[in-house]
Amino acid sequence: MPTLELPPEPERIDLSWWWPLMAVAGSVAGVERYRRLALDDFTVVFKAVRSGRPDVYAYQHRVTRGHLYLDAAVQPYRYVPAKDPTTGSGRFLRLRDLDAALVRLHLWELPLPGPEPHHVTVDDWWLRNWARRPTTRRGVRTEVREYGRLHVV
Repeated sequence: MPTLELPPEPERIDLSWWWPLMAVAGSVAGVERYRRLALDDFTVVFKAVRSGRPDVYAYQHRVTRGHLYLDAAVQPYRYVPAKDPTTGSGRFLRLRDLDAALVRLHLWELPLPGPEPHHVTVDDWWLRNWARRPTTRRGVRTEVREYGRLHVV
């Protein structure tokens, strides 16, 4: 049975929570059918720590509400809930490829990007959300950091 870890506050979250999703965004950049995939549209929900198997990171798309489950090696999974939730927890089953996982997000339901691209590159996302982290001096925050649409649930 996996144990669930919730992400820390956005200021303290380790970038390793985002690496699998960033790798997916980088691998499908330029692919026409995934042009609606934007890193800003995802939140980190939890990490399932499984003994003897890779940890699974859960991301939720904020518009379609679909979930993307990935391990650190960017292997996609799907979640199968327990038949009786009172007796046990669900399980994660490996999917054959990344396309099978991305189809579950229902990205085709989103409007197409306009003249200004909706898709944020991994480098742009990194600079906007992680390059300038808030700092503190004597308990006083010296920089107020706006995280935009990127947030943690």
